[in-house]
Amino acid sequence: MSNRLIAVDAGRQRSRFTQTEALTRIGLRVRARADFPGVPAGTGGRVVAMSDEVEPGRYDLLVEWEVAAPARAVRDYFTRDEFERLLWPTDDTDRADVHGEHP
Repeated sequence: MSNRLIAVDAGRQRSRFTQTEALTRIGLRVRARADFPGVPAGTGGRVVAMSDEVEPGRYDLLVEWEVAAPARAVRDYFTRDEFERLLWPTDDTDRADVHGEHP
C-alpha cells in the first residue's frame, strides 16, 4: 500500500486540520474534482485516517480511492486547502471514527 502526498501549489502556505476537525472527517465519502495519478476526476473515495502531527496541533487527511482492480490500495494525503479545492463530500451520514463509533 502506498500513501501519496498530493503536491499542488508547492510555494503556497498550507492550511491543515486540527485534531478534532480531522477526527470528525474520518469515514467521510468524497469525490475527486480533478484527475490525480491513477485517479480520474469523479472517482469516489473515503477518508480513512489522519496523518501524524505535521505541525504543532495540525494534521492532513488520508483518502483511499475506489479504483477498479488496483494492485494495491491507492491512497493520497490532503491538506485542508487541497481537500477543500480538490474534493467534495458525497455523503457525510455514515462517518465513523477509527473505532467504528459515530461522532
